[in-house]
Amino acid sequence: MSTDEDQLAAAGEFGEKVASFLESEIGRYLEERARIEEEQAAAAMLELDPWEFTELSVLQNHIARIQEKVVMARNNQGYLADAIVRGQDADNLLMSREDQSYE
Repeated sequence: MSTDEDQLAAAGEFGEKVASFLESEIGRYLEERARIEEEQAAAAMLELDPWEFTELSVLQNHIARIQEKVVMARNNQGYLADAIVRGQDADNLLMSREDQSYE
């Protein structure tokens, strides 16, 4: 196997590990926590009274802190999803190369 094929195989294996992780108890917990963070942020935004803030910058900072947890959770979910997709793509590329070598 060439270095390129080794890297593709490693990417495929890593993607499978990430998918298995997300199906595990810990993975499901992290997904649930991300969902809860988003619900709590939405509730905090609905309860927010902008007239309580005397300065616009203080209001902006408050909103940013509410949004920050959701953004971080979504980014982490995106990184994991990206690893799975890259792994699937790597596996597909390896399979197509194997098919071509049999022709």
